[in-house]
Amino acid sequence: MSTDAPPTIQTGGTPAGKTSRLAIASLVLGILGCTSLVGLIVGIIALVKISESRGRLAGRGLAIAGICVSAFMFLVVIPLTAMMAGMLLPALAKAKQRAQAVNCMSNLRQLGVAARTYAQSSGDRLPYATNWSDVLQPHVSRQNVFYCPAEKSQLCGYGYNAALSGRVVGDVDPLTVMFFEIPGGWNVSGGPEQLLHEGRHGNFSVVFADGSAQQLPLSAVQNLRWDP
Repeated sequence: MSTDAPPTIQTGGTPAGKTSRLAIASLVLGILGCTSLVGLIVGIIALVKISESRGRLAGRGLAIAGICVSAFMFLVVIPLTAMMAGMLLPALAKAKQRAQAVNCMSNLRQLGVAARTYAQSSGDRLPYATNWSDVLQPHVSRQNVFYCPAEKSQLCGYGYNAALSGRVVGDVDPLTVMFFEIPGGWNVSGGPEQLLHEGRHGNFSVVFADGSAQQLPLSAVQNLRWDP
């Protein structure tokens, strides 16, 4: 009996080539989105190199997928995202401005209350103009009350009507301006000459001697009462 090993049967075909790294990179870059243009270019290069490799490189499907994903992200998703951002940003800016205006009005009201609270313990007299910020500090709930959220200088954003300095509360007309917006400072007092040239929130924020606060257009500001 023969013990010779059976003859080896050879099968046809070409060994599989190595997967193209460029093809893989193209797909990854396309998925990332922000690098989709680079992914599109890399995918085309990968497809060309695979075709020229005569089977030494594999990954044709990956390269095509990378080209498709990159093209979709670059031509559809990114422009759509940019368009939506362009629509949302103005709305977000307006919402922020409205929130700052509400916060500013709240600050002014609290300063008005603080001034009247101070008067109750000071012979019914309002703060003196020279140190009003200092003497009102113990009468506010938090230091931020002195700062308008839209004031970038991080200084007190409000001024005090100097005409009310040390005046008896009962002798002051309730519609007299007490606090108003200024460019920024501490213990700043004066009259309409200290007003901002343009309101931080579109209109001008003021608080009156009776504690009420309003946002007024420039036309109304010109008619405000400053003398008690």
